[in-house]
Amino acid sequence: MRRWKWSVSCLCFILTALLSSGAAGEVPTLSADQIRPGMVGFGKTVFRGTKIDTFGVEIVDVMRNVFGPKEDLILARLSGGPLPLEKTGVIQGMSGSPVYVDGKLIGAVSYALTLFSKESLCGITPISEMLNALNRVTEDQPLPPGQNRLGRIRGDRSPEPRLTSPYEPGGSAIRPLAVPLAAGGFAPGAVEQLRADLSPYGFLPVQGVGGTDTTLAPGALEPGAAVGVQLVRGDLSLAGIGTLTYRDANRVVAFGHPMFSGGRSSFPMSSAYIYSVVASQYISFKLGAASAVQGSIVEDRAAGIVGVVGRDASMIPVAVTIRSDAGTRDYRFEVIRHPDLTPILTRGTLLSALISAEKQSGDVTTRTRSVIRMEGYPDLRLENTYSGAQALGLTILDLVKPLDAVMDNPFLSAPVKEVRFEIALEESLRTASVEGLRLFKGRFHPGDTIPFEVRLRPFHGDEQVVSGQVTLPPYVPAGPLALRTGSAQTLEKLEVKRAPGRYSPRDFAHLLGLISQEERNDDLVVEVLSQERGVTVGGEELTAPPSSVLSILRMSRQTGATDRVEGVVLARVHIRTAFVLAGGQQTTVMVEPE
Repeated sequence: MRRWKWSVSCLCFILTALLSSGAAGEVPTLSADQIRPGMVGFGKTVFRGTKIDTFGVEIVDVMRNVFGPKEDLILARLSGGPLPLEKTGVIQGMSGSPVYVDGKLIGAVSYALTLFSKESLCGITPISEMLNALNRVTEDQPLPPGQNRLGRIRGDRSPEPRLTSPYEPGGSAIRPLAVPLAAGGFAPGAVEQLRADLSPYGFLPVQGVGGTDTTLAPGALEPGAAVGVQLVRGDLSLAGIGTLTYRDANRVVAFGHPMFSGGRSSFPMSSAYIYSVVASQYISFKLGAASAVQGSIVEDRAAGIVGVVGRDASMIPVAVTIRSDAGTRDYRFEVIRHPDLTPILTRGTLLSALISAEKQSGDVTTRTRSVIRMEGYPDLRLENTYSGAQALGLTILDLVKPLDAVMDNPFLSAPVKEVRFEIALEESLRTASVEGLRLFKGRFHPGDTIPFEVRLRPFHGDEQVVSGQVTLPPYVPAGPLALRTGSAQTLEKLEVKRAPGRYSPRDFAHLLGLISQEERNDDLVVEVLSQERGVTVGGEELTAPPSSVLSILRMSRQTGATDRVEGVVLARVHIRTAFVLAGGQQTTVMVEPE
């Protein structure tokens, strides 16, 4: 009986389509208020290649105010299809599959009721809500000045959102169907990292498929067609796969649920090719790849994503060069422009390039260079060295940190034009700890030069001595001074505690200046400090101001303008070594009066 009703519904839809003018904007619809339990219809999606197939739909009921006031969800049971949905359950990648009852469009398959479900129950987003999202867009809508953030609090570097995600254990029982991410060119270890970073946002990275394959025949962008959203493209590619729900001229709406819920967006939209459906007791998913670029996703709302055919999306070109005794390997790709996602995706591509070119773990020494080119600002150029069993992970994290700070800055939309990374590897350890500090005398006068020796203990090596000197300024007051030495990281932590106000950027140019001052791991730093107190005003340090000035600044009723300084750096020298250093030492010297 159910099969007979489904056939009648299909026939009604065909007759309605023949009688209509054929314009996409004139497809008849049914609102959620017109839906009744027991109604039957069918849906459209791609199970293989680009061919649009149908499946059966039986309405269970309409759930009111599910996600908020007037946000309803149609509950339905699915059946049929080349792989019977009664056995596979709702399939990830069906997000956006249009559903018709009595020849009228009612909405899109978009939600799963639970994992490990024993039947193929799904939630259907009403078409009226999806059309509201579609109607926000005009075909000549300009690109957004910058992507919206995904709910992170400024300064939090964790890739996960701070609020509980419906994709995580403990989230809502009604879950948006996760979007399968076709990963092409990614090493398995990198896919695992991407899965950990992106699954809270509703993505399921799948390794071993094409990602993006422009040689595949593109299907027509019509209701039921597979649609791709490209996050990375080039030598490495990452594309989300879903289904197109509705098309009106050059505007389309898909998914039936948000991708990132980021509002105005700019992501490449493409056709997609489905290799197969992977059935799973956990949750089944489509295995596919993006093909030809067709336009741009410009809206990412609660009821779905909206794209414009023929529009270009803004991407950031990234170049990676890896050198080792095996030769040089170059990678070129583009990443979406987004304050949260650009660093996550760049980190994943870097990890994959390193794993593919060399290895994932073990003792290694890396020497890195990075360049971030920006519109209207000088290039940001950085160099560093890493060594140890965790060097590869630290290399990737530190290479992406400046990009993360630039993309997620609070001052302006990041004007990044291009990013380049160079990594030279050798399979050896070049680490040493700072074991001791020696001075040849303990008393000095203002303007004197202080000679010193620093003992380094290399890993699996003999002790080495680094000699140098630091000169006192002529105005230094009499009394005790601290002389300390150590790795750049050790002294950087002490420096942030000494003058925290210097490290709070006041504008974008100041932020770039702070990033460019990042210390190198193979530098030995020696500095002389007094115990005098000071302040920072607008990020600039006032060295040893008069006590009257200190009192006035500290009693000011204006907050945020000044900050304390505990101690003053009188002199500092850097000595380049052959090792990545750790640890530090400190002693006291006495300055005698003239």
